Amino acid sequence: MNLSLNLGPLALSFAANRSTDSTISQRAAPLTPAQAWLRGDDSCVTHNLLSPYQQSVWVYTAVSALAQTVSSIPFRISRGDRSGENILTHGPIVDLFNRPHPYLDRFRFWEFIVTWYCLRGETFLVALDRSQNILPIHSPRLRVSVSPPSSLLVLNPDQLQHLVENLDLLGWRFTGSRLGGPLPSMDLLPEEVIHDFLPNPYLFWRGLSPLSVALLAAQTDYASAQFMKGLMFNNADTGVIVRTSQQLSDEQRESLKATLQNRKCSAGTADRPLVLSDGAEIIKPTLSSADLQFMENRKMNRQEICAAFFRIPQTMVGFTEDANRAVAEQESLNFIENSITPLCTRIEAAIEPIVKSFGRDLFGWFDLDSIPILQQARRSRIETAVKLFSLGYPANAINKTLDLGLPHLPWGDKGYLPTKLQEVKG
Repeated sequence: MNLSLNLGPLALSFAANRSTDSTISQRAAPLTPAQAWLRGDDSCVTHNLLSPYQQSVWVYTAVSALAQTVSSIPFRISRGDRSGENILTHGPIVDLFNRPHPYLDRFRFWEFIVTWYCLRGETFLVALDRSQNILPIHSPRLRVSVSPPSSLLVLNPDQLQHLVENLDLLGWRFTGSRLGGPLPSMDLLPEEVIHDFLPNPYLFWRGLSPLSVALLAAQTDYASAQFMKGLMFNNADTGVIVRTSQQLSDEQRESLKATLQNRKCSAGTADRPLVLSDGAEIIKPTLSSADLQFMENRKMNRQEICAAFFRIPQTMVGFTEDANRAVAEQESLNFIENSITPLCTRIEAAIEPIVKSFGRDLFGWFDLDSIPILQQARRSRIETAVKLFSLGYPANAINKTLDLGLPHLPWGDKGYLPTKLQEVKG
């Protein structure tokens, strides 16, 4: 069925504008500041934070902690419900999520999704057939069944522009390149894109990035790191001030500057002796109290960045100076329950149309109970369940109250008491 014909002339002209190939200039473009920084060329780099994910260690660590944790959780496909009784172990849908794309394994697929959630506040997915053509994923307006995809691809939100006319979303304009990904430039219908985003009160069609909230802390931390870099490159010397009793000529000033620069060549080089003319005095500035506090400020910036990215505790990004083992375990449990679980639930709801395209009775879910920290928490709940059962509470009621995830028992609605108990008579 031709999807564009069912949406009227607007969709027909919209779908006809798809580009089958993308052209890029073959001429060598000058290096951007970010590219120069990645190549180690400090002469072309400004001291501004241009790409926080590449330049801020805290941003990269926080995003990686979320992405790697989600990607390590097994994604299950079950029939009928989300329980572990009818899990599919083979079939097209299992193969799809084990290898979503020829260029993406299952770990990188989930990592891309979570990374874009953190950096842009939204994620885009498209489904492809065996010929790498775009397939409709969900058709609420067309009311037709969709074909199961052969592969899935995560798109860069920066390459997508929303097209709105008369308060209606017409689609998305994707600007691709040969170096940016395996998809050419094209226009996409809303039915061909899964777009899930964090709420944005300022722009309804796009998501609000957590990075935008943490950007000030990241910029401040980056400036602090640049200050430390300059200090270390200068042998931990804050520089000197030369005071003279008479006005120096341009030649004398340049000669003095060259002499001072020659004395401090680079880090690790011994200071050379310095001879000054009569009447010249060396004044050595000292660090201010604000300069001496920048390490504490970096810790505060780290806490703000971790709080912005789905409330990540600092122990999850490798900093345990203020936490013992018990505190670290509790923070790890809180991280899974309060950060990872809601994020996995959001992803499950986003990809539900893909799962349903293989069967209306299929469910896709992350097996959070396979995480060791949650298994330990479940064991403690089971101990509580044993105590409640010994008091006469029914097994099914205990299972539901403590969320043990155990199967429903036919006899579980009855309560039992130990036979050794006898009534005390006066």
